[in-house]
Amino acid sequence: MRRELTEAWRCLFAARVVRAYLTLVVAWAGGTLAAPAPAALPSFGVDVNARADTLSVDAVFPAGTVGPLVLEDGGERFLRDVQLQQAGHWVPAPVSHQGVRLPPCPQGCRLRYRFLLGQAAQALEDPQSAAAVGDALVSPPSLWLLHPAGGGGPGYRLSLNAPEGVGALCGLQPSPERDGYVSTAGLRVTPLCAFGPWRVRLLQVDAAQVALAVAPVAFAMADEDMEAWVAEASRAVAAYYHRFPVDHLLLLVVPSGGRGLSGFTLGEGGASILLRLGSSVPSTRARKDWVLTHELMHLGFPTLWRKHQWMEEGMAVFGEPLVRVRAGMVDEAVLWSEWLEQGALGLPRAGDGGLETTHTWARTYWGGALFWLVADVTLRERTGNARSVDDVLRGLVAVGGNATSHWEMRDVLRVADATAGTPVLTELFHSMGEAPGAPDLEGLFHRLGVSLRDGKVVYDDTAPLAGVRRAMAGHPP
Repeated sequence: MRRELTEAWRCLFAARVVRAYLTLVVAWAGGTLAAPAPAALPSFGVDVNARADTLSVDAVFPAGTVGPLVLEDGGERFLRDVQLQQAGHWVPAPVSHQGVRLPPCPQGCRLRYRFLLGQAAQALEDPQSAAAVGDALVSPPSLWLLHPAGGGGPGYRLSLNAPEGVGALCGLQPSPERDGYVSTAGLRVTPLCAFGPWRVRLLQVDAAQVALAVAPVAFAMADEDMEAWVAEASRAVAAYYHRFPVDHLLLLVVPSGGRGLSGFTLGEGGASILLRLGSSVPSTRARKDWVLTHELMHLGFPTLWRKHQWMEEGMAVFGEPLVRVRAGMVDEAVLWSEWLEQGALGLPRAGDGGLETTHTWARTYWGGALFWLVADVTLRERTGNARSVDDVLRGLVAVGGNATSHWEMRDVLRVADATAGTPVLTELFHSMGEAPGAPDLEGLFHRLGVSLRDGKVVYDDTAPLAGVRRAMAGHPP
């Protein structure tokens, strides 16, 4: 699940692309281009109280910051004691329904305030805004860090200070220069942070670090079993991408009723996953489930604008069973039975437009997955199995196209086509994204040599694309 960013961030991203392009042009011409001075970043020092329900924020904004300053998701309701430093003294800051107003600050502005995180969690009850989990809390910084309306900007720095025994950690990128975190994205959408007595375990996956934080409640699964489960899925995803897609991940496990599993991923300046795990789910059931691998797959794809959600979700639906089959976590029949039984859900119905305009659940998830399935088969068929969607997704990650960044669709297609050496993804974007193209699924499965007979998957190794099918599942040619 990815939330839409602002037009300001769109402009900022475009400016960075132009700057990078100019740098390359000058380098090719043999000249030099002075690197622009790095923009000063807003910085936030946050003191967490002993109950982790109140945050005391000291904020410094660089010269040129323009108000009003706002919080996302109605966070202004939980602001208290907002003060502005003027001439060495603290004075009440002007606050209106539009946010915190700023006077001209030629040398920058400094503010301090309290944020009632506990009250926000009780009122909002949504982990994408704020929620309580036992004695612990979860919330993204976008709710409690004041920022210019629009949420764009070059990024920000954050340090969290909590009493001994009180946890405070975020899915943001750790700062390489000092303790704390740094983000190169704005504050409209952010990874999650966690406060309170979470049970934290650090996992090393290749060169990446996964912070597994388990809510302070009882689960049927022991923490050791959760760690093994997360490690297995993370290593399978790392094997697929040829590296873990992000350098740092905060993975929060919270309870849900019964035996269900669900989750969502939030990136932009870092990466976090919140996994809702049924409190009665045993480890054997969890290891057979697809949700964790699906969310981990999202880490290897950039965040797009909301209208392109089908491409993000479709990628994860398409890739998740491939990853688990290749890692030996499930039998290959799981992959093909899902496609044979549910693939047709993604086909356009009467009145549907392309995937860019018809945003139903079926078109977003299974329609998006169909896009990636057709792309994979087409690439493999055109190149004799020399190129595939595997290469496309690895190519995106290699140039920074992961969950920590926001991209435009044109940049995804440009990198994808360059990596594949053929414009398959752009062609399919025009035929299935911008128009309601409907692939011949029955014919596709026939050519792949896979069918259902009495509820069982049957393979035909004499089919024209049987070699493509085997390669998709990770079998040698």
